[in-house]
Amino acid sequence: MELGNETQSGQIMKILRSVHNNFLVNSYLLVADTDHACIIDPGYASADEWEQIKMLFREKNIQPSMVCITHAHADHIAGLAMLHQDFPRLPVYLHSEGMDVYQSYNRYARIMGLPAMDVMPPIVNITARDNTLSWEGGEIQIKHTPGHLQGSVSLYIPEEKVVFTGDLLFRMSVGRTDMPGGNFQLLEESILTQIYTLPDDTVILPGHGDSTDVAFEKQNNPFVKQIMNQ
Repeated sequence: MELGNETQSGQIMKILRSVHNNFLVNSYLLVADTDHACIIDPGYASADEWEQIKMLFREKNIQPSMVCITHAHADHIAGLAMLHQDFPRLPVYLHSEGMDVYQSYNRYARIMGLPAMDVMPPIVNITARDNTLSWEGGEIQIKHTPGHLQGSVSLYIPEEKVVFTGDLLFRMSVGRTDMPGGNFQLLEESILTQIYTLPDDTVILPGHGDSTDVAFEKQNNPFVKQIMNQ
Protein backbone atom coordinates (compact mmCIF):
# COMPACT_ATOMS: atom_id res chain seq x y z
CA MET A 1 0.00 0.00 0.00
CA GLU A 2 1.21 3.48 -0.85
CA LEU A 3 0.16 6.41 1.24
CA GLY A 4 1.38 9.90 0.67
CA ASN A 5 0.59 13.51 -0.03
CA GLU A 6 -0.77 13.44 -3.56
CA THR A 7 -1.35 17.17 -3.88
CA GLN A 8 -1.93 20.20 -1.72
CA SER A 9 -2.70 22.74 -4.40
CA GLY A 10 -5.20 24.77 -2.38
CA GLN A 11 -5.38 26.16 1.11
CA ILE A 12 -8.20 24.20 2.75
CA MET A 13 -7.23 20.55 2.54
CA LYS A 14 -4.61 17.87 2.07
CA ILE A 15 -5.26 15.09 -0.40
CA LEU A 16 -3.80 11.70 0.47
CA ARG A 17 -3.74 8.74 -1.89
CA SER A 18 -3.53 5.08 -0.95
CA VAL A 19 -3.38 2.18 -3.44
CA HIS A 20 -5.38 -0.96 -2.70
CA ASN A 21 -6.31 -4.49 -3.74
CA ASN A 22 -5.20 -6.53 -6.74
CA PHE A 23 -6.57 -3.91 -9.11
CA LEU A 24 -4.39 -1.11 -7.66
CA VAL A 25 -7.30 1.20 -6.99
CA ASN A 26 -6.52 4.74 -5.90
CA SER A 27 -8.46 5.58 -2.75
CA TYR A 28 -8.28 9.17 -1.56
CA LEU A 29 -8.65 11.04 1.70
CA LEU A 30 -9.56 14.71 1.51
CA VAL A 31 -8.50 16.15 4.85
CA ALA A 32 -9.89 19.57 5.73
CA ASP A 33 -8.14 22.03 8.03
CA THR A 34 -10.59 20.88 10.71
CA ASP A 35 -9.09 17.35 10.38
CA HIS A 36 -12.41 16.02 9.08
CA ALA A 37 -12.01 13.80 6.03
CA CYS A 38 -13.99 12.78 2.98
CA ILE A 39 -13.13 9.29 1.73
CA ILE A 40 -13.26 8.69 -2.03
CA ASP A 41 -13.52 5.11 -3.35
CA PRO A 42 -12.62 2.93 -0.34
CA GLY A 43 -10.92 0.06 -2.16
CA TYR A 44 -9.51 -1.56 1.00
CA ALA A 45 -9.72 -5.31 0.35
CA SER A 46 -8.28 -6.75 3.57
CA ALA A 47 -8.34 -6.14 7.29
CA ASP A 48 -4.65 -5.22 7.12
CA GLU A 49 -5.26 -2.53 4.53
CA TRP A 50 -8.13 -1.09 6.53
CA GLU A 51 -6.10 -1.18 9.75
CA GLN A 52 -3.38 0.92 8.11
CA ILE A 53 -5.98 3.54 7.19
CA LYS A 54 -7.37 3.55 10.73
CA MET A 55 -3.84 3.89 12.07
CA LEU A 56 -3.45 7.00 9.93
CA PHE A 57 -6.71 8.34 11.36
CA ARG A 58 -5.38 7.85 14.88
CA GLU A 59 -1.90 9.26 14.21
CA LYS A 60 -3.19 12.36 12.41
CA ASN A 61 -6.35 12.77 14.50
CA ILE A 62 -8.43 12.50 11.31
CA GLN A 63 -12.20 12.25 11.70
CA PRO A 64 -13.93 10.68 8.66
CA SER A 65 -17.20 12.48 7.94
CA MET A 66 -18.44 11.20 4.55
CA VAL A 67 -17.73 8.76 1.71
CA CYS A 68 -18.08 9.51 -2.01
CA ILE A 69 -18.05 6.74 -4.60
CA THR A 70 -17.15 7.62 -8.19
CA HIS A 71 -18.75 4.38 -9.40
CA ALA A 72 -19.85 1.09 -7.88
CA HIS A 73 -17.49 -1.43 -9.45
CA ALA A 74 -16.36 -3.88 -6.79
CA ASP A 75 -12.69 -2.89 -6.76
CA HIS A 76 -13.62 0.69 -5.81
CA ILE A 77 -15.93 -0.18 -2.90
CA ALA A 78 -14.34 -3.34 -1.45
CA GLY A 79 -13.74 -1.65 1.91
CA LEU A 80 -17.24 -0.32 2.49
CA ALA A 81 -18.37 -3.08 4.84
CA MET A 82 -15.33 -2.70 7.11
CA LEU A 83 -15.67 1.06 7.02
CA HIS A 84 -19.37 0.87 7.87
CA GLN A 85 -18.74 -1.53 10.74
CA ASP A 86 -16.35 0.92 12.41
CA PHE A 87 -18.16 4.13 11.36
CA PRO A 88 -21.83 3.13 11.00
CA ARG A 89 -23.15 6.70 10.83
CA LEU A 90 -20.90 7.77 7.98
CA PRO A 91 -23.02 8.79 4.95
CA VAL A 92 -22.05 7.06 1.69
CA TYR A 93 -22.89 8.93 -1.51
CA LEU A 94 -23.42 7.16 -4.85
CA HIS A 95 -25.21 8.20 -8.02
CA SER A 96 -28.67 6.65 -8.20
CA GLU A 97 -27.92 5.05 -11.58
CA GLY A 98 -25.14 3.02 -9.95
CA MET A 99 -27.41 1.26 -7.47
CA ASP A 100 -27.98 -1.88 -9.57
CA VAL A 101 -24.25 -2.50 -9.81
CA TYR A 102 -23.81 -1.69 -6.12
CA GLN A 103 -26.46 -4.23 -5.13
CA SER A 104 -24.71 -6.84 -7.31
CA TYR A 105 -21.41 -6.30 -5.48
CA ASN A 106 -21.06 -9.83 -4.07
CA ARG A 107 -21.51 -11.45 -7.47
CA TYR A 108 -18.76 -9.31 -9.00
CA ALA A 109 -16.56 -9.59 -5.91
CA ARG A 110 -16.45 -13.38 -6.22
CA ILE A 111 -15.33 -13.09 -9.83
CA MET A 112 -12.69 -10.49 -8.95
CA GLY A 113 -11.34 -12.21 -5.85
CA LEU A 114 -12.55 -9.49 -3.48
CA PRO A 115 -14.16 -9.95 -0.05
CA ALA A 116 -17.92 -10.44 0.15
CA MET A 117 -20.15 -8.08 2.12
CA ASP A 118 -22.48 -9.76 4.61
CA VAL A 119 -24.38 -6.51 5.03
CA MET A 120 -24.53 -3.87 2.31
CA PRO A 121 -24.12 -0.41 3.89
CA PRO A 122 -26.97 2.04 3.23
CA ILE A 123 -26.47 4.54 0.42
CA VAL A 124 -27.42 8.19 0.06
CA ASN A 125 -28.36 8.62 -3.59
CA ILE A 126 -27.19 11.58 -5.60
CA THR A 127 -28.60 12.38 -9.04
CA ALA A 128 -27.72 14.48 -12.05
CA ARG A 129 -29.75 17.29 -10.43
CA ASP A 130 -27.43 17.40 -7.43
CA ASN A 131 -24.79 20.01 -8.13
CA THR A 132 -22.77 19.95 -4.91
CA LEU A 133 -22.12 18.09 -1.69
CA SER A 134 -21.20 20.20 1.32
CA TRP A 135 -18.90 19.05 4.09
CA GLU A 136 -16.38 20.48 6.54
CA GLY A 137 -13.87 21.04 3.71
CA GLY A 138 -16.27 23.11 1.63
CA GLU A 139 -18.19 21.97 -1.43
CA ILE A 140 -17.59 19.16 -3.91
CA GLN A 141 -19.16 19.62 -7.33
CA ILE A 142 -20.78 16.46 -8.67
CA LYS A 143 -20.40 15.87 -12.40
CA HIS A 144 -22.37 12.98 -13.90
CA THR A 145 -19.83 11.37 -16.23
CA PRO A 146 -21.22 8.10 -17.64
CA GLY A 147 -19.36 5.98 -20.15
CA HIS A 148 -17.32 3.54 -18.10
CA LEU A 149 -20.47 2.90 -16.10
CA GLN A 150 -23.85 4.61 -16.28
CA GLY A 151 -23.78 5.80 -12.66
CA SER A 152 -20.25 7.22 -12.76
CA VAL A 153 -19.50 10.67 -11.40
CA SER A 154 -16.43 12.89 -11.27
CA LEU A 155 -15.83 15.01 -8.18
CA TYR A 156 -14.55 18.53 -8.80
CA ILE A 157 -13.18 20.95 -6.20
CA PRO A 158 -12.48 24.28 -7.93
CA GLU A 159 -10.67 25.82 -4.94
CA GLU A 160 -8.18 22.96 -4.92
CA LYS A 161 -7.95 22.79 -8.73
CA VAL A 162 -8.53 19.01 -8.66
CA VAL A 163 -11.03 16.59 -10.18
CA PHE A 164 -11.40 12.93 -9.20
CA THR A 165 -12.37 11.03 -12.35
CA GLY A 166 -12.69 7.44 -11.12
CA ASP A 167 -12.36 5.17 -14.15
CA LEU A 168 -13.52 7.76 -16.67
CA LEU A 169 -10.12 9.20 -17.58
CA PHE A 170 -6.54 8.20 -16.79
CA ARG A 171 -3.17 9.60 -17.78
CA MET A 172 -3.11 9.06 -21.57
CA SER A 173 -5.88 6.47 -21.30
CA VAL A 174 -9.58 6.06 -20.58
CA GLY A 175 -11.79 3.60 -18.75
CA ARG A 176 -13.01 0.38 -20.30
CA THR A 177 -16.34 0.49 -22.11
CA ASP A 178 -16.62 -3.20 -23.03
CA MET A 179 -18.32 -4.22 -19.77
CA PRO A 180 -22.04 -3.96 -18.90
CA GLY A 181 -22.97 -0.30 -18.61
CA GLY A 182 -20.04 0.84 -20.75
CA ASN A 183 -20.48 3.09 -23.78
CA PHE A 184 -17.55 4.76 -25.53
CA GLN A 185 -19.67 7.50 -27.11
CA LEU A 186 -20.98 8.47 -23.67
CA LEU A 187 -17.48 8.28 -22.19
CA GLU A 188 -16.08 10.54 -24.90
CA GLU A 189 -18.92 13.03 -24.42
CA SER A 190 -18.39 13.03 -20.65
CA ILE A 191 -14.68 13.76 -21.03
CA LEU A 192 -15.16 16.46 -23.65
CA THR A 193 -18.01 18.28 -21.89
CA GLN A 194 -17.27 17.71 -18.20
CA ILE A 195 -13.49 17.36 -17.88
CA TYR A 196 -11.86 19.11 -20.85
CA THR A 197 -13.98 22.21 -20.15
CA LEU A 198 -12.30 22.64 -16.75
CA PRO A 199 -9.34 25.06 -16.40
CA ASP A 200 -6.19 23.66 -18.03
CA ASP A 201 -4.26 23.58 -14.76
CA THR A 202 -6.86 21.34 -13.05
CA VAL A 203 -5.14 18.24 -11.65
CA ILE A 204 -6.82 14.96 -12.62
CA LEU A 205 -6.73 12.33 -9.86
CA PRO A 206 -7.90 9.06 -11.46
CA GLY A 207 -9.11 5.77 -10.03
CA HIS A 208 -5.94 3.98 -11.15
CA GLY A 209 -2.42 5.13 -11.99
CA ASP A 210 -0.69 8.48 -11.84
CA SER A 211 -2.16 11.95 -11.74
CA THR A 212 -2.24 14.20 -14.79
CA ASP A 213 -3.87 17.49 -15.74
CA VAL A 214 -6.49 18.78 -18.14
CA ALA A 215 -4.11 20.58 -20.51
CA PHE A 216 -1.91 17.50 -20.95
CA GLU A 217 -4.82 15.15 -21.64
CA LYS A 218 -6.51 17.51 -24.09
CA GLN A 219 -3.37 17.51 -26.21
CA ASN A 220 -1.97 14.02 -25.66
CA ASN A 221 -4.67 11.51 -24.74
CA PRO A 222 -4.82 9.16 -27.75
CA PHE A 223 -8.38 8.00 -27.04
CA VAL A 224 -10.10 11.34 -26.51
CA LYS A 225 -7.88 14.12 -27.81
CA GLN A 226 -9.14 17.65 -28.18
CA ILE A 227 -7.51 19.31 -31.18
CA MET A 228 -6.56 22.85 -30.31
CA ASN A 229 -7.85 25.75 -32.41
CA GLN A 230 -10.30 23.48 -34.19
